[in-house]
Amino acid sequence: LGDVYKRQTGTGTLRFRDGNQETRHFVPIDLPLPPGAVAVRARLLRDVSDRERLQAALDSQALHDRTTGVLNPRGLMVALEPQVSRCRRYDSPLALVMMDAYVEHAEPAFLVQLSKVLRDELRWADIVGISDGREFIIVLPETRQADAVRLTEKLSARLSREFEGKGSPWAAYGVVEWQKTDNATTLLRRAHAALDQARNARGGAAVAL
Repeated sequence: LGDVYKRQTGTGTLRFRDGNQETRHFVPIDLPLPPGAVAVRARLLRDVSDRERLQAALDSQALHDRTTGVLNPRGLMVALEPQVSRCRRYDSPLALVMMDAYVEHAEPAFLVQLSKVLRDELRWADIVGISDGREFIIVLPETRQADAVRLTEKLSARLSREFEGKGSPWAAYGVVEWQKTDNATTLLRRAHAALDQARNARGGAAVAL
C-alpha cells in the first residue's frame, strides 16, 4: 500500500489508488502490541470507500454550505431562478449584491461571523448564498439598485464595528438590478463583473448598469 498511498485527509481517512486506479478510502486503527514486540506500530486499515462515496453523493445534493450554513451555489440557483421568473412575470424589481470580504488570520471564523451579520441585517425575504470562491451573494426581492447600494454602506459600517480591533476588514460589493434580458446566470455574471470593478478600486461598491 505504501506505493499507492496518496494523502491523509483532515478527518484522518487515508486515500489510496488500487491497481485499477480506483480511489479507495481507509480508516487506520492502531492495534495494541504485546510487551517486547519488535514492531514499532501495528495498524489495521478498514475500508470505508462506500461510506465516502455516499457522503460525496449527499454533498452533491446539499443546498447549504457546511461552514457558514447559507446557501451553497446549487442552493442559490434553486432559490434565485424562481425570483427571476417572478420578476419577468410581474415586472417587479430585484437587486443582487455580490460581496467579497476579508480580515486577516481568521478566514473560516470570519466567514461564519459574517454570515451571522448578514442574517441580522437582512430581511426575512432576502436570500443569502456563498459562491465557490467564498463570495457572499445577497438576493434582494422588491429592491431597487439604489437601495441595495445603501445596504452595502450599512454592511460596511457594521463590519467596522463588529471586527474592531481584529484587523481592518476589507469589503467590496458588486451591485446589480434585474433587467428584462437577465436570467439567473446573467444576473450573477453581471454582479461578478461589478464586484471585480470594486475590487480593482480597493473596496466599496460598484454598480453594473
